[in-house]
Amino acid sequence: MRCVAPLSGVLSARSPWDKGADAPVNARQAPGRTAVHPRLALLLMVLAAFGAAGCHPARFVARRFAQAPNTYPQWFAPDARVVLGYHDSLITNFPLQRITVTNPPARLAIRRVPPAAYGLQMTTTNWSVRGRELARFDFHATVPAPPWPGPPRGTVFLLHGYGLDLETMVPWALWLGERGWVSILVDLRGHGHSTGRQIGFGPLEASDLDQLLIGLRERGEVPGPVMALGVSYGAALSLRWAAQNPAVTSVVAIAPYAELAPTVDRLRSDYVPWLPHWMVSRGVREIPGVVGSPAAELDTITVVGRRSVPALLIAGGADVIAPVAEVERLRKRAGNGSRIEVILDANHEALPFRFRELSEAVDAWLQR
Repeated sequence: MRCVAPLSGVLSARSPWDKGADAPVNARQAPGRTAVHPRLALLLMVLAAFGAAGCHPARFVARRFAQAPNTYPQWFAPDARVVLGYHDSLITNFPLQRITVTNPPARLAIRRVPPAAYGLQMTTTNWSVRGRELARFDFHATVPAPPWPGPPRGTVFLLHGYGLDLETMVPWALWLGERGWVSILVDLRGHGHSTGRQIGFGPLEASDLDQLLIGLRERGEVPGPVMALGVSYGAALSLRWAAQNPAVTSVVAIAPYAELAPTVDRLRSDYVPWLPHWMVSRGVREIPGVVGSPAAELDTITVVGRRSVPALLIAGGADVIAPVAEVERLRKRAGNGSRIEVILDANHEALPFRFRELSEAVDAWLQR
């Protein structure tokens, strides 16, 4: 069956983070400002459009799930629930590098942020619309900044959420830099400025990170020890990567998910509750065949206990996408010494940027 759908001619749109791209107000309100939301909700909206056209074979839906998020048009995204504000110089002062990975080939875009006295400051604005909590986080820092007085304490790979990019992790890179850590900001395969026609929901991306680590070590750009800090999709990936790569010694996972299918359905329920559950669930069941991995291998809970790696897991008490109970399941499977930190009033979108509440726990974890 061949489907002709409303968006069939625009799925090769440029990444919304390309300089000069025509982006909507809620995605780039001013230079250096970025909207944050689970872009999987965008995909659910796309699927709804295809479904309205009578086009919902499960295999087709699964291929859309696995399609590189940076090929979807930004204008179709739902309204942002969180907005980050910072000047472009906080990212452009760190050169964009590209490293080739294989099986299948892709070019990963990264930025390396060295330790320095950046003087990071943050202001927060909260408001609500029709009962929905919204937030804006503005960050200010000095770049270039006085270098860290001594050798780096190690390296932290920063992994963003689904459909987002490394720009959303810049505040964490500066925060870590002030504490002596080198940060590697990564655009995951099919995200941001990285290439790749399809994502793998975990196994493929972990292989990419293995190759990226080898390449950066050959350049002498990764002082040890090596850690990973991820958010949502990136948090699940950080746990997965540490479970299979002995070079990764510790993890900070913010709002990770335990199982893929229930998480996608919770996103559907939260963002597009009018989209039928059956349409999404049938598509999710076909994802393993599309990405070439067994269904269980796409669930974080399956792989996280294969190698004992201590992890700090952070959950939001108001998070309906990665609820506290789900994060606690992962904590029980993680390595000895793992712990969970709960920010009671934080939702999924705002949790990664609640620095005032997170700083003490993450700093203590890094001091280990």
